[in-house]
Amino acid sequence: MAEETQQYEHMAQGGFAASYWQNKIDKSGLGYDLYLSTAEFLDKLRHRMDTNFPVKESSILFSPHLFAPDLNPGHARTKQNSLVSRGIVLDIEKGDMSPDDYLRSFPELEMVIYSSFSHTPEAPRYRICLPTTHYMPPYVNEAICHMIARKLSDRRHGIDSQTFDCASLFYLPSKTDHSFIEHHHEGRQPLNPFDWIEQCPLEVWQAIDAVEEIRQRPDYQLTVNTSGFLAYMEQRWRSAPLGHGRTEFWFLAQGLKKLGWDAYKIRAKLEDEVIYANSPAESESEIDALMLSI
Repeated sequence: MAEETQQYEHMAQGGFAASYWQNKIDKSGLGYDLYLSTAEFLDKLRHRMDTNFPVKESSILFSPHLFAPDLNPGHARTKQNSLVSRGIVLDIEKGDMSPDDYLRSFPELEMVIYSSFSHTPEAPRYRICLPTTHYMPPYVNEAICHMIARKLSDRRHGIDSQTFDCASLFYLPSKTDHSFIEHHHEGRQPLNPFDWIEQCPLEVWQAIDAVEEIRQRPDYQLTVNTSGFLAYMEQRWRSAPLGHGRTEFWFLAQGLKKLGWDAYKIRAKLEDEVIYANSPAESESEIDALMLSI
């Protein structure tokens, strides 16, 4: 297990995952990067920015989600086979907020911003890529996208909410008359998903159809053990309020990691705890993604 820990140590900083696709109807994909540091991700974007394509469809597309075809045989990119994601990507168009406006609105967040193919100074179109500190289940990625849009609800932010779905793809950049790419990191940090979902309102979970009711086993007795972190994490998960089950299952996994448990012991514990979920089979199917996220 020590080897497994060392293998993922370099991923503790902010970064991205990326799967690559020839076009929007591609059923098999062009491969993936399990982890890209923000610098590596930026290098890939800059390399693509050196190429001039006649039409945007000539470029390939990417997603911050990684997919497991065997979870939904016969389909390439669906909620059912989206395994895990890292990094947040926002598609901005038809709004009145400039990149500088976004930087002022989220002064704490590191951002990579690049122009879309059809971007012009008169009609700005661009993408904002936010490195994250952890891998995320797909529904957490979607929830954070909604949270960002909600924070800007009083502005014409231009965020395309249709791209929040994990099946969405984004064109890599290409060279045009008005193309640009920027990296803003001084005094900023990668987005920490745990910090964000801790503040996620129930309305967002309902909007993405992630509400889950936690049931209690008949023999479960509520206990309070303020001196035991494990007891606290168990109690928090098992007594999670309506709409917070999936989130608390994720926090349980993170808590076990903080206790110093190895990957084998964490997985075994999560498998034991799924009985407390409203849908044990669904919670069990998310364990692989949770193990990557910690």
